[in-house]
Amino acid sequence: MNDLGHIYDRVRPALVKIMASAGARSQVAEVHAEEIRQTLIWVIGLSTVLVGLTAVLFGQRIAETVASMTAAMRQLGEGRFDVILPGLGRKEELGEMAKSVEMFKLKARQRARAELDASAELDRVAAEQRKADIARLAGEFESAVGSDYRRRLIRTIRARSVRAQPYRRGRSRQATLRRGRIFIGGDLRQRSAPR
Repeated sequence: MNDLGHIYDRVRPALVKIMASAGARSQVAEVHAEEIRQTLIWVIGLSTVLVGLTAVLFGQRIAETVASMTAAMRQLGEGRFDVILPGLGRKEELGEMAKSVEMFKLKARQRARAELDASAELDRVAAEQRKADIARLAGEFESAVGSDYRRRLIRTIRARSVRAQPYRRGRSRQATLRRGRIFIGGDLRQRSAPR
């Protein structure tokens, strides 16, 4: 056992140096590991912030495009076909959506023009029909009523329209009364005005 003690005494300073060196290396490794941990925390934190900002920016861009697309579609719904759709040149889904809405816009414009043309044609036909009906009624009236009655009717209408001119020119009833006239039941009659 003595021999072991001697061997240990001789090897002990080398063991102490090795242990001290290993302890120093362990501390250096721990400091280095802590630095790496801190660096990774900062890198992960900054990466998260950058990814978040990028997501917010892209999200806003997409949201703005969708909002402007919605506004354009609302204008199309109101019948304004001159609206320019946002995102027509884009290659992703929003561009495809814009192309679809553009096709809808063109079809709606064609349909509106066709309806307008059809409505104009109906109005034209109705106007021609009214004109023909009036001409027919005038002919029937003229044949039913003699020309003598027609002349008397025209004279009566002219006479009354000449007498009713003060009222058409915007004169008030009081001014007419002051002049001694009153319009009663389609006739102009003289009346003494109160003074």
